[in-house]
Amino acid sequence: MSNPFADQPVNPYAAPGPTPEPEYFSTLSRDDARIRLFGPAVGILFTVAIGTGFLLMFLAGILSDPKVARVMPKEMGFEVFLALVFTGGFLSHGLQLVGAIAMLRVRGKVWAMLGTAASFIPCNFYCCWLALPFAIWGAIVLANPDVRAAFDRP
Repeated sequence: MSNPFADQPVNPYAAPGPTPEPEYFSTLSRDDARIRLFGPAVGILFTVAIGTGFLLMFLAGILSDPKVARVMPKEMGFEVFLALVFTGGFLSHGLQLVGAIAMLRVRGKVWAMLGTAASFIPCNFYCCWLALPFAIWGAIVLANPDVRAAFDRP
């Protein structure tokens, strides 16, 4: 087969074609990346422990004391709201827990990023402000190309 464009002259004014991206090479070891990720991961684990503790205490208070159930609004949808608060809170804390463990192990880059992103979302009304600085710190560290490359190392 012959190239049909081989006989056409080259346009000197044409934009150059895309150049291939060089493969990124990092010398950062997995242990060095673990050291960088240790602070935000432990901070997220700390906020997960506090948030889950508050959720469990709130749930135990609602279920154990009949006076609390009588004081709650009887409007339609309040039970759905409470169910969404607890379900969203436990799911968010679970995702943050998995992400923080992934950051400590330096395995599962997607889980680490999802756990950090879940720390940004205020699913609960008491621990979102405490988790925010650790989420920002974790996102900055995870955005570093050296740290991202360490996740791909065997």
